Amino acid sequence: MTLHIGFKGWIKCRGVKKLQEMGRMSGDMLALAKGQDLIGYRHFMEGRISTKFWTIQSRHLALSDGHLSGTKWMKGFISRILKMTQSQWFYRNVSFHDKQYGYAKRKRVEELDHQIYQMSETSPRNIPQDSRFLLERDEHGLTKESVLKKEYYVEAMEAAIKAGRRIATMGRRARKVKQRMNRLVEETRD
Repeated sequence: MTLHIGFKGWIKCRGVKKLQEMGRMSGDMLALAKGQDLIGYRHFMEGRISTKFWTIQSRHLALSDGHLSGTKWMKGFISRILKMTQSQWFYRNVSFHDKQYGYAKRKRVEELDHQIYQMSETSPRNIPQDSRFLLERDEHGLTKESVLKKEYYVEAMEAAIKAGRRIATMGRRARKVKQRMNRLVEETRD
């Protein structure tokens, strides 16, 4: 059986359209299409296909000079469908999860770069004195760093910003006490 061009188009449509809507078909092909539409595209890609395939192909092979039976043809056909599905699954996993070029990695890098950009705009007044060195990091230099270093930087900045908020909410007296404590700690180090 020569597959109708509409059948190939149906596979490319990924089940968005019904097989019976893929162009003009003979009566047998239309019956096949309706049967396959009842089974559905997803099940087709998992190897569940209409028995009409076997009926039509067996008839065609009986009239040809070849030695292939309808049953052998069906096994080969289903095998090719499953290989195609496996290839698509493998491609999707590699393109999504690849540690160097995958979509998930690129998306995470974009998120981190955006966070780093926003954090580079943070006012030094909003960060404790002992954490202001984080603002000295070059934003463009950070974008070239590894994901792990970017994550460490973002976490350090988030902690510094939280500490800055806590200090800002402290009363004036509490800040003076903290400053005295810091001076005492520094004096004991010397």
